[in-house]
Amino acid sequence: MSVKTKQAITKCLNKIADDTFDEETLRSLLIISREYIKSNGLIKELAHFVAHSDRNQGIFHKQVNNRYAKQKLIDDQLNGAETKELMEKIKTEDDLSDFLLGGISIYRIDSKLFNILYSDGLEDIPEAHLLKHTNFTKAEVKELFARHYHKEEGFHCLNTTQTRLQHKKISELENISDKDREKIDEYRSNSEILITKIELKIDQIQKVIRGAIYYTSVFDLETFNNEIATTLTVVIKSFSIDQKYMQAIMEHSQDILLCIMSLLHDSKFILYDKKEARNFLGFYLHPPDSNNGENMDNRSIYEDGVLALYTCGAGSITFPLYVSDLLVKDYISADEFNKFAELKSFSESPWITAERIDYKLRLVN
Repeated sequence: MSVKTKQAITKCLNKIADDTFDEETLRSLLIISREYIKSNGLIKELAHFVAHSDRNQGIFHKQVNNRYAKQKLIDDQLNGAETKELMEKIKTEDDLSDFLLGGISIYRIDSKLFNILYSDGLEDIPEAHLLKHTNFTKAEVKELFARHYHKEEGFHCLNTTQTRLQHKKISELENISDKDREKIDEYRSNSEILITKIELKIDQIQKVIRGAIYYTSVFDLETFNNEIATTLTVVIKSFSIDQKYMQAIMEHSQDILLCIMSLLHDSKFILYDKKEARNFLGFYLHPPDSNNGENMDNRSIYEDGVLALYTCGAGSITFPLYVSDLLVKDYISADEFNKFAELKSFSESPWITAERIDYKLRLVN
């Protein structure tokens, strides 16, 4: 192990232990430690993100990319339709759902898009949602698609197309007795019933997957705390650095999270259609709890809001990438915040850098 690398890591750890660290400390620690992080988990993903702010792969990218793809397909359906045509076709909620989730064939689909929608997209939705609407588990859906699709020249093709073609060729055979032709026709009829059932089930399942867009955070605080403890313990041990630093890391985990969030401001995702989506640091106000008699109007984004990362652009809606538990008021002064009366939930923060002000970690602009 390099002595200089060990010294650089120890320097960062000393700043954390002394509570003098800021976002630049975390930038250095993550980038230096990155190649020594063995597991492909959350902390390595964050380290990659800090090192390379334009991401076209990784855990977060998979989740954002499939959500974007699902939303784009729906938007394309709406944008390509005329109002009069919609009013004539759509009479019920089921009609609307079928229309919005149409526009993509079950028979032949680009393999890249297939994997985004039905592999990454499948993993991104709760198992309970899938079971409720299809009676299939994720494992069963994967097995179903693996059994009924094959790859051909960059596309995923449904096997039933080949089966129908074979049936057609058999039916066109000459010199077949009437008795044999009767058996063939009966077989074709029974086979067609089975094929239709398979196609309807696959179409239903794929629409459920495409229609389920869950804008949940790409990670949670518990996972962050567990992984930062596990990952940095491995890094510290690999350089024979004193384990005493781990206590300081856990004590300051919230401020460490703030630094990482500020480092991700202005990072980008390169999406499947080559368009870019930008991430920004902003504010989030949780919906009111009606059970506690809360009213959105009497709550303040400054007093009650939290810091969040958002993804926007590429012609899609803005949605939360990660909603933290970090209170806005803990990192921005009221005097500064009140200068921007227009700030609300989902607003981009003018304060995007985590620095020390009078020894306390704050967000500054």
